Amino acid sequence: MRRAAVSIPANIAEGFAKRSKPDKARYMNVAEGSLEESRYYLILAADLGYGQTDELLAALEEVSRLWNSYARSILAPGSLLLRPTFGCGYAALRGRRFRLPFQGSSRKRLSTLAA
Repeated sequence: MRRAAVSIPANIAEGFAKRSKPDKARYMNVAEGSLEESRYYLILAADLGYGQTDELLAALEEVSRLWNSYARSILAPGSLLLRPTFGCGYAALRGRRFRLPFQGSSRKRLSTLAA
């Protein structure tokens, strides 16, 4: 479950650095697959009685909506985000703290589900 959840932003970040539309689309598709895999694991955890996953599913749904908007905009014809300039990759983001919806108050619950 953790691997799938971490794979979502990792593939988005890796795809962002790619210059061609087919490369970006491939990484966006992998991120979408990881998103759906995370959704499946949360449904499975609830079905098996491992705990309540309603909050995590709601957070994942928000991530899904954000991902869809981002993927549509970045893959749109004439998108300015298609050709990243130098310095727009990881180095530009270093030092900032990005929070996944699974972090924070739900983190303890997620670690108990993944154990």
